[in-house]
Amino acid sequence: MSIGLENITYAGNHGLEIECPPYYCQERSPETTTFIHPIAEEFKPGLKRLEQRLKERLAGIDGVLIENKGLTMSLHYRLAKESAVKRIEKVFLEAIGDGEIRGKLQVTGGKKVFEVRPSVEWNKGKAVEWLLQIYATPGSLPIFAGDDVTDEDGFEVLHSIGGISIFVGDATASSIADYCLDSPERLYLWLEKLLEERQ
Repeated sequence: MSIGLENITYAGNHGLEIECPPYYCQERSPETTTFIHPIAEEFKPGLKRLEQRLKERLAGIDGVLIENKGLTMSLHYRLAKESAVKRIEKVFLEAIGDGEIRGKLQVTGGKKVFEVRPSVEWNKGKAVEWLLQIYATPGSLPIFAGDDVTDEDGFEVLHSIGGISIFVGDATASSIADYCLDSPERLYLWLEKLLEERQ
């Protein structure tokens, strides 16, 4: 899951998997260097079979990308021809109704994308709570930034503990975040300034 940077914690797939530096976490809780939601882990084989069904049924349709992230999967069809969209959506809905994971899925949709994940009581807010158990120290100030509707769960947790929540994107978007920055670049500059002031 990591991108090769040391001394950093990685959380992915809506917080369903978390990996932190072993030496850091083991000082606090030896069993928690890696977290993978147990139900999501059981979901992997079924997700792989769903991926295979979709590949078979969507073969020959250009502009379709199936992205299996291990614990979640996305079907992108933004590049598909408009004439193929209804067929793609029909095939997808039929495919998720087949097999052993039927009824165990949470499906969300965006602009010509479907995302599938296990239907479990877990979200980015739960992941933030898990991380706070490992990292929170007296006087620490947690900061959570995000650009997606699924980040709202994280913002809510930050509100409950007095942290800082930042929505990255259009200021007119509906969000419970404390602040809004219009781009990742602006967030980077803000974090850089914050670090300078702390030194």
